[in-house]
Amino acid sequence: MNTTDARQLCSTCKDLDLSIDKFVISNTRISQTRESASNSATPLSGGATSEGGHLQLNSGNASRVFAKVVQVQDRRNICQLCHLAWQAVCRYSGTKVDGNTNLLLTWEVDGRQSTPSDRVINRTRRIRLSWREKTGKIEMVYLVFVARTAAGRSSSDAYAGQAKDTHFLGRGLGNSKERQALMKSWIDLCVEKHGPNCQNKHGTRSEFKKLIDGTYFGVIDVIDMQLKQLPMVNGKPEKYVALSYVWGKRPVDEKPYTTMRTNVMLRIQHGGLEKAWDRLPRTIQDAILLISRLGERYVWIDSLCIVQDSNSSWELNAKAMHLVYGNAHFTICAADGDAEAGLRAVDPILRLSTANAPRMTTDEIREKLRATEDTHLPPLTAECLPGVRLLVSRPPEAVIQDSPWSQRGWTFQERLLSRRCLIFAEGQVYFQCRSTVISQHIFTDGSANGWSLDWTNSPLRTLGELRRRAFWFYMKCIQLYTGRELTKPKDILTAFQGTGWLLQQQMSAPLFYGLPSSHFDLALLWMPLKKLDRRRQKTAHRSSAAPCSQDEMGNCNCKLEEEGFGGKDFPSWSWCGWMGGKAEYQLSMIDGCLLNVQEWLRDHTWIQWYVRDYEGNLRPLWNKAVLREDQSEEVRWRGYAGKAKNSVKIQSESERPRTRHHRPPRRPSPPLGYRPRSPPPMRSSTDRYQDTPYYALAPGPGPNYHNPFRPGRESPPPAVGADFPTPGRPSTRRHRVKPDEWSKKSNADYLQHLTSGSTSTDSDEYSEEWDESATTRSSLNSNSDDDASDQTENGRDYYDATATSKRNEDAYGRPIRAALKGRNTSDFTGILPDNPFGIIRGPFPNDSTKDQIRAMPILQFWTWRTELLVTIRRDSTNGDSSEQGNTTTTTNAAAAPPGSGLCQCNVVDKAGDWCGSIVLPARWAGEREGTPLMFIAVSDAKSLTADECPVWNYYIPKEKDESEWDLYYVMLLERNRGRALWERVAVGKVFQAAFGDAVWDEIKLG
Repeated sequence: MNTTDARQLCSTCKDLDLSIDKFVISNTRISQTRESASNSATPLSGGATSEGGHLQLNSGNASRVFAKVVQVQDRRNICQLCHLAWQAVCRYSGTKVDGNTNLLLTWEVDGRQSTPSDRVINRTRRIRLSWREKTGKIEMVYLVFVARTAAGRSSSDAYAGQAKDTHFLGRGLGNSKERQALMKSWIDLCVEKHGPNCQNKHGTRSEFKKLIDGTYFGVIDVIDMQLKQLPMVNGKPEKYVALSYVWGKRPVDEKPYTTMRTNVMLRIQHGGLEKAWDRLPRTIQDAILLISRLGERYVWIDSLCIVQDSNSSWELNAKAMHLVYGNAHFTICAADGDAEAGLRAVDPILRLSTANAPRMTTDEIREKLRATEDTHLPPLTAECLPGVRLLVSRPPEAVIQDSPWSQRGWTFQERLLSRRCLIFAEGQVYFQCRSTVISQHIFTDGSANGWSLDWTNSPLRTLGELRRRAFWFYMKCIQLYTGRELTKPKDILTAFQGTGWLLQQQMSAPLFYGLPSSHFDLALLWMPLKKLDRRRQKTAHRSSAAPCSQDEMGNCNCKLEEEGFGGKDFPSWSWCGWMGGKAEYQLSMIDGCLLNVQEWLRDHTWIQWYVRDYEGNLRPLWNKAVLREDQSEEVRWRGYAGKAKNSVKIQSESERPRTRHHRPPRRPSPPLGYRPRSPPPMRSSTDRYQDTPYYALAPGPGPNYHNPFRPGRESPPPAVGADFPTPGRPSTRRHRVKPDEWSKKSNADYLQHLTSGSTSTDSDEYSEEWDESATTRSSLNSNSDDDASDQTENGRDYYDATATSKRNEDAYGRPIRAALKGRNTSDFTGILPDNPFGIIRGPFPNDSTKDQIRAMPILQFWTWRTELLVTIRRDSTNGDSSEQGNTTTTTNAAAAPPGSGLCQCNVVDKAGDWCGSIVLPARWAGEREGTPLMFIAVSDAKSLTADECPVWNYYIPKEKDESEWDLYYVMLLERNRGRALWERVAVGKVFQAAFGDAVWDEIKLG
């Protein structure tokens, strides 16, 4: 290094060896490195470096402390790299850091290219600089080498594939004059080079044609400035662009700009939108002008193309979001702010036109743009050494996620469903499609087969995983979608409807309140990342000081619609039933399930889930004879068993093939001395779900909603009093109605239970108390249970729950466990206040499952329940971790994310022994320590993590590393007395042995 170089870097930065060869990986130099490895006399060149006879890594080292913020501040006047780092911290964190904040630095491999022989070649490296803000957020930037030929390159990426010397390197300085050419070239590059992956549209041609032929779908003609139907040319629909943006709030006294019934007749006329131009938000104005500049004519903007005060217009368009965004030529995503922020990367357009100014032609707009200087902050760049200029670049996804646009619920599916996106954020513009991600400051390789660090976490890129492993894609979507803001909380599922459509296409099964029915047992195991609030109507009046009117039933007449719930109910067992933070599927919680999802669902679940349809009838959630199996390419990610793709026949139980399944080794279940209790007479309450559409578990009752039975498809249920065994009153005939038959029973069982003096779990007096008499209660059919399940040969251990019938499978394709044989799994006595005169249970409908029904947010099923206690774990947090004998003390094992309002809790059995772990809201847990709580077994769990089990207490006679599948996933329930239902509090893990005195019971979960 010469003296000139030394003056440009401090001693710390000299050690980084900022040579061109560190940033640009040359195949020639790689070959030289291989040769030099066999000849110690030859110095290493360009590739790996040698120091003291040891090979030095060019990337892959752990992040090390580069400097403290105060140190780069002090050195910024003598060192170009320190000055660049200081500028990056100031721009992106400002006062969110202090002088003692550590800056971490590491090298990472960046650009990759594919050769004609499908071999992947590493092309470039970057420096990652990261730090932690006071809030705990990790901020990071990349230091990218600026291509030496960047100054002479065209502002268009149309021929990017030929300029291999600039691929994945920094583009350097730029201004708004270049951005139009860049944006146009990105779109053309995708259309011409990226192939079917980016060309494929959502929905079929006939579905889209039906949409554009409909009377409720229209677009804006940016030349004629009017609303009109999308034209057809030579039998094909014209191209159109979609806009995704944040509405924001406008002054109350300001006249609305949206399309309403009162102005739509004007706006469908030629020039009809001209009069509204002055009132249109800047973002909409910019989008209309930019679309014209890019050579397009039609745009779809929800606030203008949907009649906002028409329920039918809104609902019909909302249901077609997968078609609207999935068929758009590209989507403009305005992530700079709300609707008044505009598109800052093309900021001069903001001031070009008003309603009173004459319309400008495209050429006039172009000249105006060229004459206007870019007023935004330039990119951070510095020449750290002669010939080595570095550019500060934030990962595109980090920029986008920090934007208000990315925090809104509706924008998630608008981006995910789009084929191509122009994303405007932080004064810059990015291009994302299903094949690549491009930044205005980084050269692209122009292909669909390359890869760059800029592409990580892009939802459009992860869309390719939908075909490979649909449930993995679903988990990713939940992580990205939950916690986003919605103006109306009731829209939580409507804003996810297009995403649900995507999942349905691959899973071949519907979603029920946001959970895939094909993987339902696994989908229930979501976890909150912070304390959440229930998504439900507030019962309190708006003002305690001012009395409000009441209806004849004594209900408050306050405008509940203003709260945005619209009278809808959402279940506690789904993530959609909660608000105020994110939820996700934590890998540490479900890692045993994800090793092979299909096997886990088959071998480690048992509950037969039932739901209430629009008429209040019980229907099975799944039937392998009707629904198809998930079509994921990786078989291990598929769900429950289903019918063959082209199969239409529904086999009866006697016709189904008998299949043997390998079962894992012994797992415990309730002991021999236990007898399941008769199901308690339980009630539930369902409020105002009739107006709530959800993706169907099964098709609705058909055009005639007054008749729940569709002639020619299903037979009506038998009359009340049909031969059907009930608790405490054995049937005169040993006959049980099959699950694929209609059945109806009266409410006599419920009434008989009340007159017998038993305490109803639905009564107001019910409390969660110890139930010492559980083992003395009779089963639903004790003789049958004794014969089928309890009689063992040579005293065989009843805990062997894995022994299965070699002859029978349930409707999910799961071998029926010996422990469950003879037990009731599908006969119910629990009635609902809305349906108090009996129970009708029907089969899974055998027609299409893609329609929508109005379903109640209630699950009804049988499983084991017991009562256990919880205590907040108060472990040592002294920063030490030590092993003592057979126990391991883990520091801060009970830690939850800072400020989350959650805490790790111990689950304790009746004898006071630790038997499991669960994460609960801290305040809720503190108020209930020492109080018996209701737990139900949901499915089998494989093992415990170190955080879940910091000390192994030999609750079961095994070493910790020997224990597999000795646990249940459990759900902690809380009674909702107002609705007479159980509701989910949290999900955790408990040893199966703790369920030794459990009760086999009917559960209604709301």
